[in-house]
Amino acid sequence: RISMGLMARTRMLFNTAIRRLSKLQRPQVSRTFATVSTLSVVAAAGVLIRNDLESVTCQDNKSLDDNKPDTCQDLKPFEPSQIEEGAQVWTSHDMCALRRAYSAKISPDGKYVAYSIATPDVMGGGSNKGALYICKFDQKLNQSKLPPIPHVTGRNGKPFLASWDKQSKGVYFLCRRQGDKGHCLYFIPVEGGEAYKLASSPSGKSISSYSVSPDGTWVAVTSPSAKKNASKSKSKVGSHTHEVYETDGSPLPSQSLYIVKLSTPLQHLPQDGNGEWVKVKLPTTAKLYPHASQPSFSPDGKKLALFLCKSSNTDDMMMKKRLCVLRVETPLLLGEQGAGRNTKRKEVRLPCAHFISPVGGPENKRSWAKAQGPLVWSPDSSRIGYIKAASPSDPKASQLCIATIGATSLHNSEINVTPDNFEGHVENVQFITPSLVLTQASQGCEVKLRTVRLPAQELTPSFKTSGIEVKPPSNVSAVQWTRISLASQFSDSQKLSRAVFLGSSPEHPPEVFTVDLSVNPGVHGTNPGIRSDNPGVRIERCERLTESNVWARNRLTSRQEIIRWKARDGLWIEGVLMWPVGRVSKPSPLIVAVHGGPESHCRNNWLSSYSRPGQIASAKGYFVLYPNYRGSTGRGVKFSQANQGRMALEEFDDILDGVHYLANQGLVDLTRVGITGGSYGGYASAWGATRHSEHYQASVMSVGVSDQVSKHLTTDIPEEIEAVHWLKNPITDLEAFIRSSPIAYLKYANTPLLIMHGKNDTRVPPTQSIELFRGLKMKGDVRARLVLYEKEGHGNRRYANRLDFSLRQMRWFDHYLATPETEEDRRRRPPPVREVEYGDPRTADTKTNSNIKSKL
Repeated sequence: RISMGLMARTRMLFNTAIRRLSKLQRPQVSRTFATVSTLSVVAAAGVLIRNDLESVTCQDNKSLDDNKPDTCQDLKPFEPSQIEEGAQVWTSHDMCALRRAYSAKISPDGKYVAYSIATPDVMGGGSNKGALYICKFDQKLNQSKLPPIPHVTGRNGKPFLASWDKQSKGVYFLCRRQGDKGHCLYFIPVEGGEAYKLASSPSGKSISSYSVSPDGTWVAVTSPSAKKNASKSKSKVGSHTHEVYETDGSPLPSQSLYIVKLSTPLQHLPQDGNGEWVKVKLPTTAKLYPHASQPSFSPDGKKLALFLCKSSNTDDMMMKKRLCVLRVETPLLLGEQGAGRNTKRKEVRLPCAHFISPVGGPENKRSWAKAQGPLVWSPDSSRIGYIKAASPSDPKASQLCIATIGATSLHNSEINVTPDNFEGHVENVQFITPSLVLTQASQGCEVKLRTVRLPAQELTPSFKTSGIEVKPPSNVSAVQWTRISLASQFSDSQKLSRAVFLGSSPEHPPEVFTVDLSVNPGVHGTNPGIRSDNPGVRIERCERLTESNVWARNRLTSRQEIIRWKARDGLWIEGVLMWPVGRVSKPSPLIVAVHGGPESHCRNNWLSSYSRPGQIASAKGYFVLYPNYRGSTGRGVKFSQANQGRMALEEFDDILDGVHYLANQGLVDLTRVGITGGSYGGYASAWGATRHSEHYQASVMSVGVSDQVSKHLTTDIPEEIEAVHWLKNPITDLEAFIRSSPIAYLKYANTPLLIMHGKNDTRVPPTQSIELFRGLKMKGDVRARLVLYEKEGHGNRRYANRLDFSLRQMRWFDHYLATPETEEDRRRRPPPVREVEYGDPRTADTKTNSNIKSKL
């Protein structure tokens, strides 16, 4: 009753404010941009929904040209669309407060679902908080009038890597809670209660990955080694403090594999007398690959699969992973007499069942290929499925790879079954039976579920298939899937199973969906008359399980569609277009939101976030274009390699061709076009503000590249960039790197540019932004601003900095695109004031915002 009374009161105050605002004179209205900010504040007394009127006033700002009068006054905002009175639209506060599902696992018996929700720290201004929920599979959406209660709250950390006990008794997960030195393994029963710590890192650091044996008696974990980095030393002698780095080939840090036996399943570990950690020494054939990750016990519990690579160096983990399978020998692990254990008491070498060591070891570039897990076992423990790149120069792990344990020939042990001409990228894999695999693949701007039939006999390199599409029900046809979790594999006697997916659509961010699956007879090849176009699996029912943002139910969302245009060289390019909310007065301003990577792509799903203006911009009357330029994923290996060695050239022309395509359709005003993006999208934004400056009237660059030479020499992934993007380095072809650098085209720069970067970024160091800003400052006639965020890396994680980013981004575009001046006058407008109005101080942490360093 108290909450309903507060809601009624705030609704009345809001309506009164709107009526008063509507009575203002036009010059006053033009200075105020009114938006609805709805924030959910969870308190002990209940959920309080607040409706605040956010008033952002453009203050006077002296022109950089003293001879030109200030033009910041009495300007009417550009209004290309009309929204019905009283309608609620998306704002920066709303977007930064969105809750999103990031994990979903179904119990082996199919009765329960464990899922995790990330919740922004609206009150504290910090990073997202995670919460783990467990509910019944057949629970209906909004069945309860009360919000779901988490089994594990995010007060003490963010739970991740959740997995079910094989008897469906509870859920394991990793989390760093109060008092923990690093991430530890926890367990919580399905009926609830307090989660208890199952294991801490044996090295005293964090557990990075784990696997529990099917019978619950063994736990395998990977954890960083306690050894220091031999190639780096830190010294302090008297007043001299320094760090020394070496290039002498000293081994880099790595993480080891440990196993412990539980005397009683689901009980506490070593401190309660369940045994001691045993460090697993890797096979001698894998001695050059000491870094272990992503362990996975086989269904029969007799084997353990994992990835090995050279070190914890980012390049090594991305490019040099190798599959290894160990035999779990109980006598060896227990150290029983006569077991042949001749190592130290706490170390043991398990027999190797599968490992292919390339000639030349990890430095043989011909053996490089991106690979990603999880490693998925077939029900009979004979095969492993995972995703791997097609070649060392393939930018993305995109092919279905099947490893056969105990293959008669080395050439048949790991087979890429995806055809070379498959125009898509495989992203997830689950075994249904030993000979039937369910995959999730991106194809263009959509996601498809496909089944792949494998022969019962041993695979050979000549076997290729892209599978058959599994059609979704009509009620979820707009949902794009991102994760798959099957309850149990099918068998001849069991023709039904359950699954959960994560999925998002143009109307909502990622949520959890439950699925009933049925298998058709003959999927094992026992029915020779089965049709070749029969996927073998049918989705009988699909329902949405969660609604994480009930408060956003009444927000107006933009019309969204897939569009295609022809580039100047004849190549077809795809993208997603968001229309302005309301009735459109053509032509309208446009914001181009460029994805990063470039080995990434935009799907036709939820495309808005703190850095992607989507719904926020469309609510203000903008078109928003998300282009999948050449070099993007989702259209096969050949398309993703189309920009190799020619960064920024044809690929960014593709974006420009998309802008002109929309203008030729009469939708877009070419004098009001902005561009933004992060990482590689920030690179495109820098290119748009320099080389393509005549085509863009405003640019917002985030963690972007400005100098390809210095970036290649300072990033944490130089080997990956050379292998899959440039195919060369600045030493062999310096001119090519300069030709693709925005700072080489500063003389063309005439676009107002807002630059934002995290000070702790190692992927694209902040010096990239500083270089470009100082170059523009030296040029002297370009409006530019640099914002550096404390304690942020390659993208903002903290709520306060995300809100600041979003507000600055949209204010910059409104300032330079949404006024009725001529294009030339808008380009020369002085920047908006440095300070940002965050709204109600109770929803913005002033201490956090004080960490933001702005340099004009």
